Amino acid sequence: MFNNESPMKKSRYVRDKEGKINLILETFEELVNRDGYDRLSTRHIAKAAGISVGTIYHYFPGGKHSIAMGFLERLTQGVFDPAMFVAARDEGSRMALYEGFIRGHIANHRENLEIHRALDQAILADEEVRRHNSEVIMTNLRAAAGELMQRGLFSDAPRPEVAMRFLRNFKLIEAVAHRHLLVEPFFDSDEELVGFLSRILLLLHREDASADD
Repeated sequence: MFNNESPMKKSRYVRDKEGKINLILETFEELVNRDGYDRLSTRHIAKAAGISVGTIYHYFPGGKHSIAMGFLERLTQGVFDPAMFVAARDEGSRMALYEGFIRGHIANHRENLEIHRALDQAILADEEVRRHNSEVIMTNLRAAAGELMQRGLFSDAPRPEVAMRFLRNFKLIEAVAHRHLLVEPFFDSDEELVGFLSRILLLLHREDASADD
């Protein structure tokens, strides 16, 4: 049975819109990590947050699934930080970039397994959530591609092509990391997976560079 006597129940009164949205998203994350996504309802979130169900539906009209979309959007912000790519001018620095990004990505997933499992469930259960997640990721990647091209990187390829390459790489990392962490390990250690994926991304970069010549 879902434990409604939550010690996380918020005692403060939040007046502003941003504060209420943050409160709802933070409560969603806490409850998912504690009780799982399947057992969670909009009513449980409202009670734990100390706000009305109507307030949640005001900001998240679809209830639990809308909150999941909002949380996904927050997670994907800054997935590709353009600043990471500026110093990657040779294969050695590019390999280090890939390793650092993938290592951090896997560590984040491992630390937040329940929330990532919950978001996977939300994406599989609701087409709107899946579509929204794809749109948010693509918007962020297009913005990152545009900023990098303004700095003189990837100037030989059109911006949509650069964004699609980022998306390909991101989907590859996501798919393998999720399988490794949530279903069955690919390797005995996360570090082996980091090296494996980094080598694949470096090979893909070489192919992309050859295609642009």
